[in-house]
Amino acid sequence: MKGKLRLRRPSLRLYDATGLSLQTQRGLNMAILAVTFSMVMTTITTGAAWTGFQRMLGADAQLLGVISAIPVAASTLQILAAYMLERWRARRALFLGFGIVSRLLWVVIGLIPYFTPMAQPQMRLVLLMVFLALSAGSGAFINVAFYSLIGDLVPLRIRGRYFSSRQSVSLLSGILAGLLVSWLLDATEGFTGYTIALVVAGVFGTADICCFFFVAWPPMQPQGNARPGLGRMLRTVLRDRGYMRIVGYFTLWFFAVNLCGPFTNVFFLEEVRMTYTQITLLNQIVPNMATVLVIGWWGRQMDRYGNQPIVQTAGLYCMLLPLSYLLIGPHSFWILPFANVLSGICWPASDLGQQNMYLAKAPAQNRSMYVAVFFASTQLLGTALSNYVGGYLMDGPLATLAASGFAGFSRYDYIFLLSSLLRIMCVVALLPRLRQEEDTPAPKMCREIVGEFHMRAIALWRELRATRLRRKYYRRYRKKEEDT
Repeated sequence: MKGKLRLRRPSLRLYDATGLSLQTQRGLNMAILAVTFSMVMTTITTGAAWTGFQRMLGADAQLLGVISAIPVAASTLQILAAYMLERWRARRALFLGFGIVSRLLWVVIGLIPYFTPMAQPQMRLVLLMVFLALSAGSGAFINVAFYSLIGDLVPLRIRGRYFSSRQSVSLLSGILAGLLVSWLLDATEGFTGYTIALVVAGVFGTADICCFFFVAWPPMQPQGNARPGLGRMLRTVLRDRGYMRIVGYFTLWFFAVNLCGPFTNVFFLEEVRMTYTQITLLNQIVPNMATVLVIGWWGRQMDRYGNQPIVQTAGLYCMLLPLSYLLIGPHSFWILPFANVLSGICWPASDLGQQNMYLAKAPAQNRSMYVAVFFASTQLLGTALSNYVGGYLMDGPLATLAASGFAGFSRYDYIFLLSSLLRIMCVVALLPRLRQEEDTPAPKMCREIVGEFHMRAIALWRELRATRLRRKYYRRYRKKEEDT
């Protein structure tokens, strides 16, 4: 009937599917489902549960750094994985086979205290490092194959919005997993809670891999008639100066970030005296909720302005985050929620921008080797070396400096300060040099965004004022009618 009000059925659009085949859409949707399972595993194996499990096995600060370095040291295998991928052209088989093995090994890690009940603490730690190395070595094939797939599967025009939507959906599962795991650890004693958590992590990680059984893997870009050797493939990547500048910057950035990374949860447990529930709520749930609210907006801005200005703008806060920890103590950890809200807003933009920057510069024909070189450099030098150096400094020079009482700082304060100084050097001195011609300068982008927010605020105020006036005149009209 003419004039009848028609209500549109609400729809949830995670990304722009215009021009995409049904097969491609199914693959993109399965990748989103897979990351929700993966986020459960990541929440458990990188959070307070994993740190507490190592401490229960008897790991000190330096050994924590060594254990944290094992997964990233195994990233050197990604170069071999990329060579095998380009040589055999069987990325689906490599991804699924090595992926399932890598994830199931976390079940074995969680059961170490039970199948070695009479073993010495040193023996348990050795077994943990062996199984962790096997899992990380298998995981090298996962990263190379996945990013090779995702580079071919996700069109460049929607890459920012797709990855932001994918991350926002995954964070919801991470929030739920964090709450349940923290409750479990606080409610149980001994190894029981840790074992249950790590077994669940292995099961959900395996479900993540199994989702890709239902993805139609597109064929890899041909390399030509001759299959290049490992040396030739490496030289092609290393001679790409534009790409290697990106690799060099993020290597230094990862080094600065991970210098204090393994000791953050230990600081909250031992120095601030927080419970697992408090750590999970303030360090995971609060920033993840903030991320869910802004990640879609960040993705749209990346597609509009480019990746470098987003990374630079978000990095201005990320470089100062460790300094906020200097103000936190047993009676003042109320500062942490405010710091983590800003962290949840800025860190996702930095991570998404980083991912898009190296994927955009990696050509389709040799993408797996480009991705392998990026991860090998950033994880071996930027993470593994940083974790080892951080552990050495914590148990050596910084412990001695803290014992002397200089400036009244603890060893944790010194490591946070050093990490922040290195981050400032990266963001201020190095990151501006990575801007591409198609990227909008960061100051111009900020001016435009602030201007848009200003105009929207004015429009909203005018709309509210008009609505208030309409209500006022309506009340006067009704009163006049009642009087007459």
